[in-house]
Amino acid sequence: MAPSPVPTMTAIGVASPSASGQAITKTVIVNVMANSKGAVARARIGALQQGLQKLGWIEGRNLHIDYRWTTGGDAELRLYAAELVALAPDVIVATVSPPVVALRQASRIVSIVFVLVADPVGAGLVESRARPGGNATGFTPFEYTIGAKWLEVLREVARRVRRVAVLREATNPGGIGQFVAIQSAAATHGMEVRPIDGGSDAGAISRARFQPTASTILRTSWTSVSSSVSACSASSLLT
Repeated sequence: MAPSPVPTMTAIGVASPSASGQAITKTVIVNVMANSKGAVARARIGALQQGLQKLGWIEGRNLHIDYRWTTGGDAELRLYAAELVALAPDVIVATVSPPVVALRQASRIVSIVFVLVADPVGAGLVESRARPGGNATGFTPFEYTIGAKWLEVLREVARRVRRVAVLREATNPGGIGQFVAIQSAAATHGMEVRPIDGGSDAGAISRARFQPTASTILRTSWTSVSSSVSACSASSLLT
């Protein structure tokens, strides 16, 4: 669903006290469930805190936030989801698909705002991008038609390329959608595409590079592959 100019937190009911002109008389409880505790995750949390502060919600004054940092294991996700739902928060913010799925399984009542979810419709988190329905809404950075654009750009910079190996993680929702778009565009550009399923297998890039029927490689969205594989994929694009 496309990001709205109206802050999502306000849209689901955590209204701005400063905007309403009313005195702040309650404490809003926001729970955050994220899949990392690294610099990027901390920066996102900082942005969330700043956005809430601009709306008049200040942590320690009229806002309480509980955090759960998860490594992504199923048992841990279910445990943390149950813990956060049991706290009866006003809203839960979650990043990427697995935590959001666990939260939706734990509650169909508590409001959930998600970010970085590849395919919220396909994952059953929302009814549609235009009308999410249910208790979850949020943002997705994926526009699957970008896959077709990759092929178009590749055709422009390497006109002799006719065969493309697509390195993908078959279980990644974003990668699945992107590969479908690539397949659909291939015929238009007179190109053949072949998927190379990798998952967490770092040898996938080597298999893709030495495919006798492939002139080059594209890589779709990937979650579990190592950064070295990603770098190798990029460097191999036009070899």
